[in-house]
Amino acid sequence: MPATLSIEELHDDDALVGAVCTGDIQKYRSLFERHAEQLQVWVAFQVWVPHLVSEIVHETFVWAYRHLDEFQSGTSFQAWLRAIAWNLIRAELQRFAREHKHRKDYFKHRLWLDRIAAGEECADGPRVEALRECLNRLQKDSREQKLIHLRYHEGLTSKQIAPLVSQSPVWVRVTLHRIIHQLRACVAGRKTVVRC
Repeated sequence: MPATLSIEELHDDDALVGAVCTGDIQKYRSLFERHAEQLQVWVAFQVWVPHLVSEIVHETFVWAYRHLDEFQSGTSFQAWLRAIAWNLIRAELQRFAREHKHRKDYFKHRLWLDRIAAGEECADGPRVEALRECLNRLQKDSREQKLIHLRYHEGLTSKQIAPLVSQSPVWVRVTLHRIIHQLRACVAGRKTVVRC
């Protein structure tokens, strides 16, 4: 059982961290109460999304608790919390940027495929020509050719295609996904391609 701390020591971050590290987990609540509001204000200035502010503050205190033994006695606990929060904010921003890029790329690709499937000519002939050449190379397998035709020319769903090719809807989705990636890589590899 940890020794009881005096009132003076309770207000000292080092003493509170030491108490938590020696087993008095309840003292972490005191650390939280001392620093949560100030940290929340700081995070709110960095991230202007209310639910993210709460999440970042929560995750900061969880991470700090799990790594409390890494806190250096004699340094500012508030500064340490801010450094943790900043790393979490940066990770969240990077994740958001990746998601946004993937979503944007997906919609552009989807629009492009839909235009090709509808027979619309793109403003850039080289990209359409590149896709046609890549399709010709890819379609040596008649099953892949059939999948592409059913999905992009006839507009059938994976569930509708599955019985026509004697496979499961999951197999159809996975195979189409693989084909799309092959086509994308093939088209991207051509130097004459200009985006629509």
